[in-house]
Amino acid sequence: MDSAAEITQLKAEGKLTISPYLGMSDVEIAQAWDRRMDVSPAEFYRLNTHALPQPAILHDFTIDACTGDMGVTVRTQAPYASMAWSYHREECMVALADVEVEASHQGMGIAKKLMANLLNTAEAIGAQSMDLYANEKGGYAWAKFGFKPMESWVDNLRVELRYRLRQYRTELNKTAEGREVFANVEKLLSLPVAEMVWPISDIVYKVKPNEETAALLKLSEQEMAPLGKCLLMGCRWFGELELSPDAPGYRRLTGYLQLGRDTQVDKALRAESEISHAP
Repeated sequence: MDSAAEITQLKAEGKLTISPYLGMSDVEIAQAWDRRMDVSPAEFYRLNTHALPQPAILHDFTIDACTGDMGVTVRTQAPYASMAWSYHREECMVALADVEVEASHQGMGIAKKLMANLLNTAEAIGAQSMDLYANEKGGYAWAKFGFKPMESWVDNLRVELRYRLRQYRTELNKTAEGREVFANVEKLLSLPVAEMVWPISDIVYKVKPNEETAALLKLSEQEMAPLGKCLLMGCRWFGELELSPDAPGYRRLTGYLQLGRDTQVDKALRAESEISHAP
């Protein structure tokens, strides 16, 4: 089946909707697709919707016939979840715009499945990096996923995190472990690297969130939360992730998503082991 037929079939099955602003026929979309895309429309749908609650839809799809830039929103209906992203071919970059999961189904792994699908799709179409804007609710989650702030945002984020850390100083000073945690975060914030957000997001020592953070986390006055989450929730930053198997952020992302990936290091170690055990 050619691309035009696949696009027409996906639309007929309710699996694909085209942006009303695109103004292109299925044949014209297919021609642009065949010139610029490295996977078929059917495979593109499969990659984006794998393991998601059905029915899953590729909504508001758009493609630029000249540049090959494209955009789409992956959406499920029951429960409602969506992920909007675009691909900028010249920069080989995926821009993640928005992720949303119905409140009653958060924490059930749907966002992880959306992210795993995006990663597989990005690699299939030749992307080399992902960019995003981490809003006040996403600053913590994206650090956990392996994104790091862009260089131009590191200093501002460091200042904000120091300010937020001081809000918990009195509470942390009550115990020896708390004082040690405070000192360790201070050391992390002195590092001139964007990757400082990763170990901060991993801090599990619990504190009582301030009012703003408790509201974001939807916690009562008495509930506690990990310090790392309290520090990063509420922070805004532009982030990036290199899509290279040997990049630390990539390894963090695939580890968090529990995806098996071979890195050059893994391959070298396995080859060395095979040689050493050869008869």
